[in-house]
Amino acid sequence: MNSFIFALEFNTLCRQYGIRAFRDERLNEYLLTAFVSRFFWHCLDRDPDPVGLNGWVKGLQNGNLKGSDVATEFVFSQEFLNRDTSAEEFLYILYAAFFGREPDAAGLQDWLVRLEAGASRHDVLAGFMYAQEFYNLCQEYKIDPY
Repeated sequence: MNSFIFALEFNTLCRQYGIRAFRDERLNEYLLTAFVSRFFWHCLDRDPDPVGLNGWVKGLQNGNLKGSDVATEFVFSQEFLNRDTSAEEFLYILYAAFFGREPDAAGLQDWLVRLEAGASRHDVLAGFMYAQEFYNLCQEYKIDPY
């Protein structure tokens, strides 16, 4: 139900009729929670724990964290590293977490070639963090990416 109530489309519809669907701070908290949750789901393959989720959301709310900080901390967390992903698995996870989609064949192949040629996962992460798609994702969630 929250997904519908806090959806930007619902908010836009309500404003067309002069109705305030919810307080802006509730929307902001919902968006930050959704942003952080996507990294729990994609990077750690689990639901967020309440304490961890709250800490990440508060860090974004008070400006101590940016979208790229959250992404980096999840991708290089010990929990994620313990998953011991292959290069291809790593890329699938990044595409889902950063872009909300499956990789396109050409993009996947390009990243795989780069990794095989010696690019580090830090290099790959930087490529994803500074991609227009990640910037756009952060804008959707009303988060400063950098």
